[in-house]
Amino acid sequence: GGSALGTSAASPCAGHFIIIIICQQQHKQKKLIHGLTVISNNRSNNPTIMCVADPVPLAPPATAAADPSAVSVVEKDKSNDSNGTTTKTKPLSLREAKIVKLNDRVDTIVQKACNKGNSSKTDDDNNEDVPIHIRLAQRPMTVLYSGAPIYQLRFGWLVYGYAAFSAILMVAGLCWTSHPAAALLALALVYVGYDLHSGVLHVVFDHPENVHLPIIGQACLEFQWHHSISDDIVRKDFVDVCGDLNVVVGLLIVIHLSLLDLTNPVSLLIGGTKIAMAYFGQFSHKSSHRINNNGSLEQRIAKGLQQAGIMVSNRDHAAHHKEPYDQDFCLIGLCNPIIDAARKYVTTSNTAWLVAFFLLSVFDLTVYAALVNALFPQQPLEMFSWTA
Repeated sequence: GGSALGTSAASPCAGHFIIIIICQQQHKQKKLIHGLTVISNNRSNNPTIMCVADPVPLAPPATAAADPSAVSVVEKDKSNDSNGTTTKTKPLSLREAKIVKLNDRVDTIVQKACNKGNSSKTDDDNNEDVPIHIRLAQRPMTVLYSGAPIYQLRFGWLVYGYAAFSAILMVAGLCWTSHPAAALLALALVYVGYDLHSGVLHVVFDHPENVHLPIIGQACLEFQWHHSISDDIVRKDFVDVCGDLNVVVGLLIVIHLSLLDLTNPVSLLIGGTKIAMAYFGQFSHKSSHRINNNGSLEQRIAKGLQQAGIMVSNRDHAAHHKEPYDQDFCLIGLCNPIIDAARKYVTTSNTAWLVAFFLLSVFDLTVYAALVNALFPQQPLEMFSWTA
């Protein structure tokens, strides 16, 4: 995300520099963030990272800790002394330190699982006595398979790029839509449709077997760790919370650009609003995990939206974080009764929910645009006629 972690790992001088992240720890375990080897550990009773976010009621509050500069990056140049090395230290950014801290908490939970079972074989895929998210946290992530590190620093520039693209589409759609009622209907459909989509997505990502799927398997694994570290979403920077969607948003942009009629202003408005709603849903989710109102503008806005029923409340979302985590999946909350009823009276089949997730992800905006255009026909935009 434009950070030291994002750039140094790709340096052509990698043969001359070894970059190591050092934390005060009881034991050492390697992680990978943007290609860097991270040697980190944590005293569980003495965290080393100060997080801006507040503790939440869904997990024990973490102890306040020392300055993030306690976590350092060490660069070694192999050409400057008798041993071929000189050492310079610099602090991690707060974003980077928060990610390292969360992965330390993963290590602590995994170690406790090992100790409880009196065995180090918690990474055995056939060991059904150990939850699958614990097992997979002990193998490295690859392109096709989920694994460690669970938490990663995201490319912030992608988040800002997607947000800018969303704003351009929304402004263009609002300016050129032929009737105000068409714009209002489009916005309402995407708002409600997003909540339904978020509920279906949440059902799919919470299913233990889906951590083995390509592309979405890593996202499923992090979702399931969210039940063990439920305050993770408030301890990461919001750009990384939104960045968790980078791959999914990119794929959906490509899909919808190929399916929607870009000469139609309603299509532009709906497409832009869907991206905006993805980030609004993350804000709603993050806000539902805060308990301490410090009076900031962000928290006053969140509280007002929760009280107005526009975002899910802390109390309603807390119901989802009670085992067996089988209700109240939606990130806005309006469609929780629909999702809960479908699971209770229709099916809990993972295959059926995967199919529903695929259909909603690919065709939802096409259906919304067709409905709005049926009620409020639009004139095509001549400047985009080349796309037709």
